[in-house]
Amino acid sequence: MLFRSTIAPDQRYMFKLDPKQTADMINFAVVPPNQRLESIRKGVDLLNWGKDPYLSHYGIKIESTPTITTAKQLQPPDIHFGKTSQKSVVKPGFAGFWTLDRSQLLLVPPKPLKNWGVFMAADRNGRPIVTEPRWDEFITTFKQQYIALGHKGSIPDPRKFLFNNDNIESQIDRLLAPLASTPENIPQILLFIVPDKNSWTYDRIKKHMDCKYALVSQVMVKGHIEKNNPKYCKNVIMKLNAKLGGTTSRACKANTKEPTFFNTPGQTAKNLVMMIGADVSHPAPGSEQPSFAAVTMSLDSDCCRYAAACEVNGFNKEMIQKHVWDKKVKAMVNWWLETVGTVNGQKKAPSHIYYMRDGVSEGQYLQVLNDEVKWFKDMLETVNPQFKQTKFVVVIASKRHHIRFLPRNEDQCKDKDFNPLPGVLVEHDITHPFQYDFYLNAHKAIKGTARPVHYHVILDEVKHKPGQLQEMIYAHSYQYMRSTTPVSIHPAVYYAHLASNRARSHENVPIVDEPRGGQKAMERRQAAKLESDLRLENASEGGLTAKRSSGKSPSTQYQMVENEVIGKYWREQPQPVRFKALTQAFLYGMWYI
Repeated sequence: MLFRSTIAPDQRYMFKLDPKQTADMINFAVVPPNQRLESIRKGVDLLNWGKDPYLSHYGIKIESTPTITTAKQLQPPDIHFGKTSQKSVVKPGFAGFWTLDRSQLLLVPPKPLKNWGVFMAADRNGRPIVTEPRWDEFITTFKQQYIALGHKGSIPDPRKFLFNNDNIESQIDRLLAPLASTPENIPQILLFIVPDKNSWTYDRIKKHMDCKYALVSQVMVKGHIEKNNPKYCKNVIMKLNAKLGGTTSRACKANTKEPTFFNTPGQTAKNLVMMIGADVSHPAPGSEQPSFAAVTMSLDSDCCRYAAACEVNGFNKEMIQKHVWDKKVKAMVNWWLETVGTVNGQKKAPSHIYYMRDGVSEGQYLQVLNDEVKWFKDMLETVNPQFKQTKFVVVIASKRHHIRFLPRNEDQCKDKDFNPLPGVLVEHDITHPFQYDFYLNAHKAIKGTARPVHYHVILDEVKHKPGQLQEMIYAHSYQYMRSTTPVSIHPAVYYAHLASNRARSHENVPIVDEPRGGQKAMERRQAAKLESDLRLENASEGGLTAKRSSGKSPSTQYQMVENEVIGKYWREQPQPVRFKALTQAFLYGMWYI
């Protein structure tokens, strides 16, 4: 039986848009600053607050002109690349971007790329979606660009495989399962070339690669392979280099060789610092999935590299639950102590921990301190008593607000589109009258009007000097591994957001033919409900009585189980093979981002 539904006009669409719909929505919504300001003024004139009888009765007056405030222009850092580069230090200034020309990656993976593979999607006739010559041209360009960016030694050609969307998992198994007896032949990374941006195909690939084999993967779209643009290859290489253990670059104070962003006020020696980012992603309306918490942790002394760990967090719970701290984050802390925290053979707790939290409303700030930070501190003290001396800095980073910076003609802190320059900071007039918060525009807006990030410091045991914390957050925006631009929000938070969404593919449920959440899930439950209602009505006509079903399908069961472990396949192998094939980081449930 076919059911058809009609949506009334001008109704809100509650589900996640596909990539094309998202792009169309963004193109429609982006408005340059001048046009946005003019639109706001027209809206205010239509409201006509000055003549509103209700506001007048209660003596309420609303200012109809924008607030004018003073802004601070932070100085951009220098970007340091590999020492063997022709251009090892880049000064981006206020341009908001830089290039990799004549620069090499700060750190390349300790193990050269010697064993890798490429999976190419096949069309309906079993032919590769990209012709063999184009495929080879891209691989050649990729290898040339990686060597130019600092890879040590030559890179062999990858092994090539074809796959189709119907049996991605089985084809990956056919390649990798026989390698259990020879783990030295396991590919360091696998590239997947797909016909288009399909989130479900992407999630299936990532789940199989992360959870079963703990192998690094990169998904690319056919169109980029055919264009064979060297700049695109460099962008992909930045991702691969970070996933394999390298570092793109680091931000340093202008005209200095070492970053000095973590000094305690009044001290000159560099402190050992741990940077934590956290975010919780919630399912789309109608989804059967729980919420997922992601915590990222810095893996070097300059907080350039990060790893992530994720876990289910209950249903629609915003606070990261205690089991996440006691299990996943505790494992990450142990790994940090064995690597970054080991100094001269001795494990040393960090002097500072910066906890950057995303996606929390103002009414939940106290709850973050009373629950999340308390659970975090309690767990740390069970790991190492030294953590009792660690000072915490807790910062809430939010982009969901309606504040915009609109520079005037006479202002100097504007670009050609009248957006604020990177580094424009406002800490007066529009901020909290008693608490420590500020708005920072760290990036260059590509389209539309730039949206600053609202940083609210709810705990500062370090007692930073004025501007020191702001300077550090701004400088770290230049350390995002995957781009040659500063990003709008602190990278620890940015990575946590990516990881919490990636965690949906780690859910411990069998792979199905289509996503569990969003519109498809709602339609399945609605169809199940209608089918159940029809069965009940037919049974009633036959002389039986039954109660009509509720809004939920009778078969809908909400269950929450832990995520699948990382590298499940190798954990099941005999002990000698398991530890050769599986890195220690994956044993701790982490993966590099």
